[in-house]
Amino acid sequence: MITPLWDKIVLKDIEGERITSGGIIIPATVTKGTAKQYEVIAVGEGPIQDGNLIDHRVKVGDVVVVQDGSKITIDTKDGRYYMCREVDCIATIPKE
Repeated sequence: MITPLWDKIVLKDIEGERITSGGIIIPATVTKGTAKQYEVIAVGEGPIQDGNLIDHRVKVGDVVVVQDGSKITIDTKDGRYYMCREVDCIATIPKE
């Protein structure tokens, strides 16, 4: 498992490819340039502000919206993950 440091969080894409009602497969890469939803898989210790460690606002299991371009891709033997800073999350979405 990936262990993020400080203010970083590890994400897993929960949208993936979509299939239209007509059966057309739209790969996740088509949504490039838009915000997407991800599940938080791991969080670092937290950001440091004025020399103090601050708790993350997001936690493992949360669903967050992240603007494309503000994350890096990490491919592992377990799959594809993404990493960004917590401040790059623009919203949280309640789980259904």
